[in-house]
Amino acid sequence: MRTRNQEKAPSSQSSSQQTAASEKRTSRKRRASSSSDAPIPQSSQTTVSSSSQTKRRKRQDASYDHPEDLTILDEEESVTTTTPAPAVRHVHFTESTSQGQKATSTHLTPHIRKTVTTERRQTISPSKFEQLSTPPPKSRLSLPTTFSPSPAISNLFRPLSQVLSERVKSRLRRSRLSEEIREQRDGSEAHQELIQIREEIAEIEDTIRTRLHQLDVEKQLGEDADDQKMENIQVVLDQLNEDLAEKKALEAAIPDVDSIDAVDVINEDMMVFDSSQNISYPSLPSSGSEVRTVQRVSDAVDITDAQTQVALPDSTQEEERRAFKEAIQYWTDEASNAKSTLQILTIELQSLGFPGENSDAILASIRESFASVRERLESAVPGVIPSSISDADLVELVIQHLETLASKVTEQEVFIADNDHLRQELVNEIDGLVERLSQAEIRKRTLEIGFNDLDAQSQRDEQLIDSLSKELNKIEKNHDMAQTLISEKKAQLAELDRENKDQDTTIKKLGEALEGYRANEANLHALITRMEQEANVKISDLTKANQAAVSELEEQLRVEGTKRHTAEADADDKQNIITTLERRAEEDEANIDTLKQQLANLQGLHTAEQQAREVAEAVNDENATVIAELEDKIEQAETDLEQLRSDLENLRALEEAERRQREAAEADLDDRNNQITELEQKLLASGKQANELRQKLFEVQQRSKEAVAELQALGEERETRHAADVAVWEVKVRDANDAATFAKIETKTYEEELKKITRDMGEQLQERAAKLREWAAKLDELTAELKATKKELNNALVSLDQLQQSSKARIAELVADVADLQGVIAQHEATIKVLNAEAETTAQTHAVAIIERDEKIADLNHDIFNARNEIKNLEAEKESLERRVEAEAEAMLELQADRDDQIADLKTNIRNKQAEIENLGRKA
Repeated sequence: MRTRNQEKAPSSQSSSQQTAASEKRTSRKRRASSSSDAPIPQSSQTTVSSSSQTKRRKRQDASYDHPEDLTILDEEESVTTTTPAPAVRHVHFTESTSQGQKATSTHLTPHIRKTVTTERRQTISPSKFEQLSTPPPKSRLSLPTTFSPSPAISNLFRPLSQVLSERVKSRLRRSRLSEEIREQRDGSEAHQELIQIREEIAEIEDTIRTRLHQLDVEKQLGEDADDQKMENIQVVLDQLNEDLAEKKALEAAIPDVDSIDAVDVINEDMMVFDSSQNISYPSLPSSGSEVRTVQRVSDAVDITDAQTQVALPDSTQEEERRAFKEAIQYWTDEASNAKSTLQILTIELQSLGFPGENSDAILASIRESFASVRERLESAVPGVIPSSISDADLVELVIQHLETLASKVTEQEVFIADNDHLRQELVNEIDGLVERLSQAEIRKRTLEIGFNDLDAQSQRDEQLIDSLSKELNKIEKNHDMAQTLISEKKAQLAELDRENKDQDTTIKKLGEALEGYRANEANLHALITRMEQEANVKISDLTKANQAAVSELEEQLRVEGTKRHTAEADADDKQNIITTLERRAEEDEANIDTLKQQLANLQGLHTAEQQAREVAEAVNDENATVIAELEDKIEQAETDLEQLRSDLENLRALEEAERRQREAAEADLDDRNNQITELEQKLLASGKQANELRQKLFEVQQRSKEAVAELQALGEERETRHAADVAVWEVKVRDANDAATFAKIETKTYEEELKKITRDMGEQLQERAAKLREWAAKLDELTAELKATKKELNNALVSLDQLQQSSKARIAELVADVADLQGVIAQHEATIKVLNAEAETTAQTHAVAIIERDEKIADLNHDIFNARNEIKNLEAEKESLERRVEAEAEAMLELQADRDDQIADLKTNIRNKQAEIENLGRKA
C-alpha cells in the first residue's frame, strides 16, 4: 500500500449522480487500478488512452486465472488524470471535531479519493519490512517539488510478492469462482482428518508415556514383576509405536492446509505500489522522532480505529510456532518425567513408614520426628548437640551415641557377669562357711550334750558317794553283823586273787603276743628298708646309666649340631654363590631387555628412516647387520642364561634334598629325645610311687605305734585301776573285817558290780582282739601292695633296659645317616666347585660379549642421537604448526562467539519488537 498527498476539491455533482456512479464501478476495477491513487467518479474521469479499459479487463481476467500476472498488467496500465467536481451541499467527509459522544457509525459520506494525514511515532517492526521513501504524486502541484511544503513522508512496506499473494487470496475468497478455492474447500475435510490424526497421535503418545512411566516406576521401585507381565507391557509398547509410526506417516502424507476463512481480509483501500512511480525526490528536514504517515480510511471504518493494519500470516511466525510447539513438547516431557520422579519419591516416602496421606504430610512428619529426636537427645545429653547441626549429622550423632551406649552396655554386662560370677563364688564360699559353722554348731551341741552327760554322771557319782557314805555309816553300825561274813569274804577274796592271777597270766600272754607283733613289725620295717635300699641302688644305677646315655646323646647331638652348623655355613656359602649367580643372571636379563628395547627402538627408527628417506639405505643395511649380530649375541646370551638357570635349579633341588634329609634326621633325633624325656618322666613317676608307698608304710607304722600305745595305755590304765581296786578292796577288807557282820547285806551288790566289771573287761578284751585282727588284715594288704609295687618297679627296669638298647641302636643309625649326609655334602661341594669354575668361564665369556655389546651400543647411541636431532626438528615444526592451528582455531572461536553474540542481540531485538507489535495490536 502507498500513500499520497492530494488537493481536496468539492464535487459539482449531486448525491444521486454520485451514488449512481459508485454503483457503476465495481470493486474489481478499483482494485485493478495501479496508475492512480483511487478510483475516479465517472463524471470527472477522462480517458487518456483507449486501450486502458481493455488492459484493465485483461488484468481482471488474469487475476481470476493467473494471479501472478497481476504485476505485469499493473506496469502496462496507463495513467489516468483527475478533475475536481463541483461542491455539493449536505456532504461532509471529515469527522466531527466534537469528542463528547461517539456513535457506532461515523455517518461520513464515502469518498474514493479521500485521504487523511495523521502523525504518529515511527516504530520498527520485527517483520520483514523495508523503509522506503514515498513517491510524490504525478499530478502537478502549485509549487515545485523541491519547495513542497509537505513534510517528508515514510512508509513501512511488506515485500511485493507477499502483498500480491494475500490480495489474490482475498479476491479468490470473494469471487468464489476459482478452482483453487474449491480445492481448498475440499481440503478442509483433509484438514479435519489431519486434526483427528494428530489427536490420535497425541493420545497414542500419552499412552506410550503412561506405559513407559509405569514400567520405569516398577523398575525403580524394584518390584518383582513376572516375565509375562513385562513381555505384555513390551508387546503393548511395540504395538503403540507401530500405530504411532503409521499415524505419523499418514499425517505426513496429508498436506497441512489451513482454512482460508481464518486469513484476515485486507481492507478495500489497499493499493499496489507502482514501480514506475519509484522516483526519489529531495525532502525537507523533519523531526527525527516523528514521521508523517498517510493512511487510507475505508468507507465505514472509524479513522481512529484504523491506524494499524492486521498482521498477516508469516513464515517466521510458523517457524516460531513450530519452535514453541517443540518447546511445549519438551517441557511436557520434562513435566511428565518430573511427575514420575515425584510419584517415585512419594512412594519411597510412603514406604519409609512415617504417618501422612501425602508427601507433604510425610515430610512434615519426618521433620517433626527429627525435631522430637533432637529435643529428646538434647534432654538426654544436654550440651552435646550443636545448634547448627543438620539432620544427617543428627542421625550420625544419634548412631554414634547408640554405638557408645551399646559398648557401655556390653562393658556393663561383662562387668555384671563378672560380678555375678564373683557373687556366686562368694555365695559358694559363704555356703561352705555356713556348712562348716553348722558342723561346728553340731559338734558344739554334741560336746554340750557330752558335758551335760558328764555333769549328770558326776552328780550321780556324788549321789553315789553320799549313798555310800550313808551305807558306810550303816556298815559301821552293822560292823558286828559283818564280822561273820569275813570268812566268806576271804574265800571270795581268794577266788578274786585266783581270778586276778588268771588275768595276770592273760595279760602276760597279751604282752608276749605284743612283743611278737613288735618283732614282726621290726622285721617288716627291716625288709622295707632293705627293699628301699635296693630300689635306691637300682634307681641310682638307672639314673647314672641314664645320665651317661643322656651325656653321650648330648655329645652326639653337639657333634651333630657342629656338623649341622658347618653344613648350614656351607649351604649359606652355596646360597650366596647362587644369589650371586642369580643377580648376574638378572643383570644379564636386564641387559638383554635393554638390548631388546634398544633393538626395538632401532627397528622403529629403521622403519621410519626407510619410509622417510631412501638415501639412507646403506646405513639401514649396516644397522640391519648390527641388529642381526646383536640378535645372535642375545640368543647366545639367552642360551647361556637358560643353562645357568638349569644349573641353578639343579643346585636348588640338591639343596632342597639335603635340607629334607637334615630335617628328617633332626625330627628323628627329636623323637628320641622325647622318648628319653618320657622315660625320665616314667622314672620320676616310679620314684613318686615309691615315695607314696614309703608314706603309706610310715602311716601304717604310725597307726600301729598309736595302736600299741593305746593298748599299753589301756593295759596300764587297767593295771592302775586294778591296783586301785585292789587297794580299795584291801581297805574295804580291812573295814569289812571290822564290819563283817554288817557287810552281808552289801555282798550281793558288790558281786553284781564285780560281774559288771568282769563283763566290761571281757568286752574290752574282745574289742582289742578285733582291732588286732583288723591290723593284721591291713598289714596283709600293705604287704600285697608292696609286692605289686616291686613288680611294677621290675617292669619299669625292664622297659628302661629295652629303651636304652633301642636308643643305642637308633643312635648308631643316626651316626650312619650323618656319615651318609657328610658324603652327600662332599659330593655337593665338588659339584659346586665345578659349577663355580663353569660360572667363572661363563662370566669371562659374558664380559667379552658385554665389551663387544658396549661398542655396538656406542654406535647405536650415535645413530640414536642423530635420529633424536631429526625428531627434535620435526617436533619443532609440529609445534609451529600446532601453534598456527591453535591461533586459527582461537580466531575462529572468537568469530563464532562474536557471531553468536550478534545473533543473540538480533533475537533480543526481534523479541522486543514483537512485544511492541503485540502491544500496538492490543492498543488498536
